[in-house]
Amino acid sequence: MLGFCHFSSSEHTGYRFGFNGMEKDDEVKGNGNSLDFGARIYDPRIGRWLSTDPSERRYPGISPYNYVFNNPLIFDDPTGMDGRLTVTKNENGGGTITLETTIHVYGVNATDDVVQGLNNQWNSYNNEYTYIDDAGDSWLVKIDMKYVLAESLNSAEEAIGMKNVDELSAQTKQAIGFQDGDNVMKLAPDQGQGDQGHMGETWDSYSIYTGTGAKGATHEGFHLFGFQDRSYGDLKTDGMEGDIMWWSGQKSISDIHFIDIAEKYLGEKDGYTPFSNFDGGTRTGVVGGATNWEQSQKDLPASDRPAYIKSKVDEQKSRKGQ
Repeated sequence: MLGFCHFSSSEHTGYRFGFNGMEKDDEVKGNGNSLDFGARIYDPRIGRWLSTDPSERRYPGISPYNYVFNNPLIFDDPTGMDGRLTVTKNENGGGTITLETTIHVYGVNATDDVVQGLNNQWNSYNNEYTYIDDAGDSWLVKIDMKYVLAESLNSAEEAIGMKNVDELSAQTKQAIGFQDGDNVMKLAPDQGQGDQGHMGETWDSYSIYTGTGAKGATHEGFHLFGFQDRSYGDLKTDGMEGDIMWWSGQKSISDIHFIDIAEKYLGEKDGYTPFSNFDGGTRTGVVGGATNWEQSQKDLPASDRPAYIKSKVDEQKSRKGQ
């Protein structure tokens, strides 16, 4: 016999969010016993998901019941967007850190010329930075983004109205050359533009951009790596005008983005060293929105962020003797 659980109003007067900032779902199992992550429900009493990861097809080597690659010190999972991170570590210290993705572009506004314009815009940015670690070793940090035309998605039934790249079939992905860590962007018609001349929305490895400007589309592409807006919202930061994550007038990729990537993976931000047993060679993994690149800044009051960023940039200049 089906019944209904009743909770008094006093049980709902507390904080409505739980682990990882996700909203409590108290209707079935009682107060605080279920957390809604959007894609699946988490039971904090036993530390288990109630279903598998909807993106499990992209990670065949990892349990579909895992959370953030079993590494909550480095990752969280607010969106699930992707990129590929390749680290080449030299035996004598230092190396190269490359964050990259290919964005498959389709939609009414997607043409060869438009896609070439997006690549030209991306290549106009400073997409490399030299980072000096605590030991004085040099790391070249690179961010690579490549746009390719995927006209076949215009006729793919599962691509119509999709909001998650996992809605694409394996055959469709194979047809466009989609690999783990890739993303998809739809260039929609101009109608429906926002007040800023475009509308950009980003979901799980998928973005829709309504507009004609290459700067706005590359801004949305940077979202697909997991970076957040800097002109408003949780990471609003005065002094970052002109950065790729500002709402308009994007001119460059600020140094702090490269520093965040390096410190996250070298463990210099939180004391964790993911490469402590990595003596040399190359490793590649899929990362992105699950990577909390900017948490150290998000935890600060907005008024303190400019000084924090300046201190990190100045520290790097000092290590380089500038």
